[in-house]
Amino acid sequence: MEKYMNDLREKKVDGEAKYRGRIINVRLDEVELPSGNRSFREVVEHPGAVALLGETVDGELVLIRQFRYPTGETLIEIPAGKLENGESPEDCVRREMMEETGYKIGDLELLSGIYSTPGFCDEVIYIFRGYNLEYIKEPAGEDENGDEENLHTLLLTREEAMRMIKSGEIYDAKTVIALLWP
Repeated sequence: MEKYMNDLREKKVDGEAKYRGRIINVRLDEVELPSGNRSFREVVEHPGAVALLGETVDGELVLIRQFRYPTGETLIEIPAGKLENGESPEDCVRREMMEETGYKIGDLELLSGIYSTPGFCDEVIYIFRGYNLEYIKEPAGEDENGDEENLHTLLLTREEAMRMIKSGEIYDAKTVIALLWP
């Protein structure tokens, strides 16, 4: 077991920005490994995100169906969105829920922060559980940048959602984690 106690940190030697975008940045870093050898790491920088497993006052779960261009598929997910500069995760999740579904969150509980893809990305997704959601208004239909959001709200029982995980209809990682959280 002692061989696993070594310091595994890699030290950045040099880095170069390769792309700066609206949502992500990409850089190429040269690193020194614990062995003293050098290697390269491609890193996607992301400001972080939030996601919410919300339950209405009637006990239904609020999910969305959304086309995700990178996958080429329409996925069933819990509502989620990107943190804006200086925005707290709690404020962000409340804003995103209203924008995407028109539901106002009553009570809010942070379940966990997760790294979505730590092999190449620094994104942390803060997963919340919300209770006593109340439908307030028709969703905005666009995100905070004014871009059209192509999604539909889906109300499910917990049993339906669990069945959809088992059948492979729900396989978005943050959604599966939230639904399986004790």
